[in-house]
Amino acid sequence: MASVSASHVILFIAAVAVAAMLAGTATGVANDVSTAIRDTGQDYGETLDTDFAIISDPGSSAIYNASETTVTLLVKNTGENVLSTNPDRVDTLIDGQFVQETDITVLDGDYWRPGNVARITLNTTIDEGAHRVVVRSNERRSLLTFPFYGSAADLSGDVVFSGSVKLYDADTQAVTTYLNETVPEGLGPSQDFDEDGAADIPYVNQSGALKIAYGNGTNVTLPGQPFTSDSTNEGTRVAVGTWNGSDRSIFFGNNSGIYGVTLDSRDVFTVADQSNAQANGIIGITDFDGDSADELLFVTSNPGITFLDDDGTVHSSSQSLSSPLGVGTPGDFDDDGNVGVPYRDGSGYISILEFTSGSLTSYQPNGVQEQPETGTGMGAADIDDDDTPEIIYVEYASNAGDPAPIRYMQGPSGDIGYILTESGEQVIVDTDTTIGVA
Repeated sequence: MASVSASHVILFIAAVAVAAMLAGTATGVANDVSTAIRDTGQDYGETLDTDFAIISDPGSSAIYNASETTVTLLVKNTGENVLSTNPDRVDTLIDGQFVQETDITVLDGDYWRPGNVARITLNTTIDEGAHRVVVRSNERRSLLTFPFYGSAADLSGDVVFSGSVKLYDADTQAVTTYLNETVPEGLGPSQDFDEDGAADIPYVNQSGALKIAYGNGTNVTLPGQPFTSDSTNEGTRVAVGTWNGSDRSIFFGNNSGIYGVTLDSRDVFTVADQSNAQANGIIGITDFDGDSADELLFVTSNPGITFLDDDGTVHSSSQSLSSPLGVGTPGDFDDDGNVGVPYRDGSGYISILEFTSGSLTSYQPNGVQEQPETGTGMGAADIDDDDTPEIIYVEYASNAGDPAPIRYMQGPSGDIGYILTESGEQVIVDTDTTIGVA
């Protein structure tokens, strides 16, 4: 070693230093690459574990509220991660246009955990026709298409009743006779089916045929065989709406189950067969239990009040009826945000059935005991134009078969009044033949 020159030693030391520097750089690069791979894998894993689905019924009228110009979506967390409810972390596009969410609320918990459902609300206006909405978050997306049929005539003050088939309009205080024929077997609330600004009435005639009496004088027959009975004042009810993505339809029941018939194609489809539901009448389709999804309420053959979830689950109540007609159109009668069903209780008085805090409750409006005519239907109409419907019914006749006036009861107060024409006359029905109001 003594013979090695100083220059060789210097070169050797330099080579070792360079090698050490290169080794350190390689180690750093390897660590950086490893970290990047790990982070990318974590991000990709989070993306794989993130998933959700829009579960709103595309045929439900609850998606778009034209008066409030809001679109409401129900989105379920179907992945393995907790999702953010921060609107900045969720993108929503309607017909390809970005719309900022105004609120994301978890309906069944404090956090948007796997399995939980959130309600997404957006402020926007849409036109009539089909629409496409996409929700995106963390590189995942869910798609829903839904129709908007437009805003038809305001029929909130209409009262459909019999004798034959008649309509009272609270705005004009006029009574219009749609059909001069025998008493119908069943009625449904008025609708503007053809969107011509005139009320149309679905009904069941004495032969059991499902029909529509249009405001323009046209009368059509639809396929289907609703419930009929030979008993006096034991008719049926029909309802209008959508169910599990169907087109707008008229719904009816019989001993074989519950059915709908679409208004456009006139196709009959099964909602529930007799193993789940034998229905003497359809009360209505609405969000009865407050879960932001519609339920179908119907009268069983007992008869009693029952409702059907969109997953096919049937929920029965303990409320028995004296006849399939001893029940009325659903509405938020006391303006508390809960939909109620008016019915004639076991004592013969008007009561309201509601689903609140996870259970069914029943009450008489403000404790007022008011007795409607036996075996007649009830309705819901905003008679006083205060945006809250009143319960419409036929006054109890002291002598069976006597004429009786149509009355209304206000839900919050229990106040009672008469349905009056423009000249101040009461609207009278013959209790011997009428099936009441719808």
